[in-house]
Amino acid sequence: LPQGDAWWQWPEQIFRWIGWLCDQAVGVFVVITGMVLTLSTERRDVDFSRRGGLRSWWGRHYGRLAGPWLIANGVLLAVVTVVGRDPMSVTDPEFWITPAGVRVTPETFYYAVPAWWYVGLLVQIYLVFPAVLALCRRLGPWRTVFMTIPVFVVIRAAGLLLIDSPGWVDLWARGGIVLTRMPELLLGVATGLFMY
Repeated sequence: LPQGDAWWQWPEQIFRWIGWLCDQAVGVFVVITGMVLTLSTERRDVDFSRRGGLRSWWGRHYGRLAGPWLIANGVLLAVVTVVGRDPMSVTDPEFWITPAGVRVTPETFYYAVPAWWYVGLLVQIYLVFPAVLALCRRLGPWRTVFMTIPVFVVIRAAGLLLIDSPGWVDLWARGGIVLTRMPELLLGVATGLFMY
C-alpha cells in the first residue's frame, strides 16, 4: 500500500505509484503511434473486412519497418565482424530471430543493441492495431477506452506484482508484451478517431 502520513495523502501516493510503473516516454510514444496509425488508416478509408484490406495494411506497415530494421541488423553484423567484438554470434538462436523483430523473452529483449527492444513492441502493435481499431469503430472510441483500459491496467499490475523473475518483470514493465501497453494504444486510437 502507498505510504503517506495521513489518509488524504493516499490519492497522491497512488497516483505517484502508478507513474512509477515505468517508461512514461514509451507510453507517450505508444499513444502517438496509435493516433498516427489511426489517422492514416482513416484517411485512406481502409476497411479490414474487405478482401485483401488487412493483408495490404500489414504489408505496407511491416514493409516500412522491415527495410531500415534489416539494414540496421546488417550494419551491426558487419561492424561486429570487422571490429571483432562478439556481443552476438551466428550460433545464438537470438541472432536469427532478432531480425524478425521478435523480442518477447528476457534473452531476446536486449539482445545485441538494448535500445532495439522497442522494435519488438512496434511489430506487436502493428499486429493488434487492426483489431483495436475495429473494436473502437464498432463500440465507439471512448466507450472502448473506458471499458477496456481498466482490464489492461489490472493485467499489467498483476504481472508486475506476481512475476518474480527480474528479466521478465523488466520485459513486462517496459512493454515487451503488447498487452502491457494496450491502455496507451487504445487511448491513441480513440484520440485519432476523435481527431478524424
